[in-house]
Amino acid sequence: MLLNLKIILISGTPGTGKTSLVEYLTKIEKWYSFNLGEFVLKNNLYIKEDIERNTKIIDTKLVAIKGVIELYKIFNSSKNNNLNQCIILVDSHYSDIIIEGLKYLEDNEIKLNSEELSEILVNFIHNIKIKSNFLGIILRCEPFELQNRLLKKGYNQNKIKENIESEILGQCTYSMVEVLDRDNVFEIDTSKKKIDEVANIIKEIIKGNSEILEKYRIGNINWLREIGKSSKYDRFIL
Repeated sequence: MLLNLKIILISGTPGTGKTSLVEYLTKIEKWYSFNLGEFVLKNNLYIKEDIERNTKIIDTKLVAIKGVIELYKIFNSSKNNNLNQCIILVDSHYSDIIIEGLKYLEDNEIKLNSEELSEILVNFIHNIKIKSNFLGIILRCEPFELQNRLLKKGYNQNKIKENIESEILGQCTYSMVEVLDRDNVFEIDTSKKKIDEVANIIKEIIKGNSEILEKYRIGNINWLREIGKSSKYDRFIL
């Protein structure tokens, strides 16, 4: 087991503040970041472009595998900095696919190209443990606040509606608990929080602060519950 490695999968609907948060944390802490979306674009790891939805369709398995290999490279380079612990923040609303890549590499190591999968990388794959080396943190945002943020980003109405529907349904949280134990997944509502406040919460989660862990466990944020109480979010889902 790699006791000195923590990989934090930062997920959340676009507009919840993932990239700004990761950039802030890597400035104030000696942590590493891995922007999975930028990695996909840089290496052309998408199958096609959906013009109507203004999005790119990725090759999920390939991105997942390449992503794990990139994490290994970051971890390996961190050894030169003599840090007691290597913390890597993975920034993407589909950061959960990293777990899929890790499992695939574990199961298919013999079939893979030996140049791609070196002996050191194989050792990394066998020693990394999903339960102890990974945490999932989902950034959430109140739908009307999210709408305002996406408008400022220049999203079109269809894209805004699609993302708000995803936020109301909690799709990023659902995807994360599909690959990680619920005890290792946390949600933070960024609607009214400043970036330093969110950063401090994440630092306390990583430290294992029991009070913070309990407060931000998944299940406390539920926009669907609000739909049952009133009609204020109906415009986003009907």
